[in-house]
Amino acid sequence: DGSTFDIKSTGACVNGASFKIVDANNITGTPTITSQTAGQNWVFNAATGTVTLGGGLTGDYDGNGQLDLADLNLQAAAMANGGPAATYDLTNDGLVNYDDRLAWVNTLKKTWMGDANLDGEFNTTDFVSVFTSGKFETGAAADWSEGDWSGDGLFTSADFVVAFQEGGYEQGTRAAVAAVPEPSSMVLAMLSLFGVMGLTRRR
Repeated sequence: DGSTFDIKSTGACVNGASFKIVDANNITGTPTITSQTAGQNWVFNAATGTVTLGGGLTGDYDGNGQLDLADLNLQAAAMANGGPAATYDLTNDGLVNYDDRLAWVNTLKKTWMGDANLDGEFNTTDFVSVFTSGKFETGAAADWSEGDWSGDGLFTSADFVVAFQEGGYEQGTRAAVAAVPEPSSMVLAMLSLFGVMGLTRRR
């Protein structure tokens, strides 16, 4: 219920040091753990109730050792609530916004905006997946796998804008430097999108 606890160590804290929240089942969501020592990063594992110093995977907000859909959903919630920046601000500008989402997708996950299934590529399979959710322009809450790539909690045309701006459609896995597609390939991408939309509506 928003309670805050100040936990003090009786010895030196080094990477790998941990403590356990015994009654972890009573924790709703992911607790915010902020160290008073600069540079310390404590990671909470919801499955075990263990909080570990260092060694955590940046962007792994639920502490399960993977960069996955659950982390993007937690990030979207943080964007809507404005933080906490100590956990979700990947660009170090003191804010939690779309720039941090872009950093998670591009830099940490090394994939493209639009990669709905997080397999490392942005292609027709992702379009089929998001339109199957049936949430496009309905106003219904959506997550990354359902087309909310911008992180505003909805699946709208704005999500296609941010996805196509990167030029990753049908480019395979993300290269070290993503090349902007030629106009002809962009036209083909948009035609493919409209084809998927038409197929979905006919069904």
